[in-house]
Amino acid sequence: MLQVRVRRNEERILAAAVEMASNSGWAGVTLAGVGKAAGLTIRPVRDRYPTRGALAAAAWSQVAGPALHDALTAALDSAGLRNEPAAEVPFSSAMRAFALPGARLRAAAEFAVVSCFEPVLREAVASTLGASVRTWLDPAAAEGPSRAAKRGYLVALALGLLATAQRPGIPDWDFDPLWHRLLSIIAAHQAPVQLPDEPRPHHLAFIPFDTGDDTTDSRLRAAIDHLGRNGYEGSLLSSVAGAAGVSEASVFVRYPSKEAFFVDAINRHQDIAMPAQGEYLARLEQAYGTGIAEAIAIRGTMHASERIINVIEMERARLTWHRPNIAAADEDRLQELVREVLARDPANVEFSDPARVHLARALGIGVSFVPLIDEVAWNLPYDVITIPMNETE
Repeated sequence: MLQVRVRRNEERILAAAVEMASNSGWAGVTLAGVGKAAGLTIRPVRDRYPTRGALAAAAWSQVAGPALHDALTAALDSAGLRNEPAAEVPFSSAMRAFALPGARLRAAAEFAVVSCFEPVLREAVASTLGASVRTWLDPAAAEGPSRAAKRGYLVALALGLLATAQRPGIPDWDFDPLWHRLLSIIAAHQAPVQLPDEPRPHHLAFIPFDTGDDTTDSRLRAAIDHLGRNGYEGSLLSSVAGAAGVSEASVFVRYPSKEAFFVDAINRHQDIAMPAQGEYLARLEQAYGTGIAEAIAIRGTMHASERIINVIEMERARLTWHRPNIAAADEDRLQELVREVLARDPANVEFSDPARVHLARALGIGVSFVPLIDEVAWNLPYDVITIPMNETE
């Protein structure tokens, strides 16, 4: 009887941890908060898990991680990209699970990003999903680099859909023609080309802030640096202020709260990073064409030298899941880009369809997500997808 009660308490604790991560984010995953949500005191939680990192690792390993692994497996199977019998789940349904995720997948995304800052959780993610992704994207296991690249592209798109699932309007958009198009490209043979080596100077070094005030620039730079190294919850204002050479009180003179300060830093960083990224892609497209340009950009983003930039990008994305101010600013920025493109080119097919815009946005986030799980994913010929994707209609 005692063992049954212990097992039930364990299940309640882990279910509560997943629910808190899904609804409130990492800030809500505390031993006391999870205990309360499970209908328990903090003591039985602390007896099992000395830290919230250990609690999150258990919730990942036993609940959230397997859910994400199964969802990715279903996507690969339904696309015919694993050496398994044909999947019973249609490809559109498999991808819809990421576009409109349930609590377990939302919690899995939360834990996967937070694992960048929590060593115990990082080990849990690396030894489970990380091991599977490395196998899926191994050219030897995938019967060649082209098939591995198709798997990598699909994993990136799925994770990106999961990371952008909070956007309004998703249930109303028609993705079916896009899924049909992607499946036909995956099934077709496309010989890889030799991609040129194109460094990303604006990513290999942090883009400097230029507000006209050196103190403000230092303060904003310190906020972004801490965000990438410690995460939002782990970034203390006292440490950020110290790194900027200012007092903590001076931060509160300008901002009413920690969140307001980081929202401003993130928004300003996006305002300079997005145009730089656009200029980089435009140069590549002019030199090599859109398909090759996109493949170069994917490989460049996934490279190990970009890890800190990718961590910042995913931490920024994670904050949009639970902080409306950041989500609203992110959505406004995307819609402004859409309006600018359509003003220049009203017939632009890619920007006229909200489903296409969403998939492009999801892929952009996903290629930052994948290398946090598998650092060698960059070295694949993604042009076998991007070239036909830009030629097929």
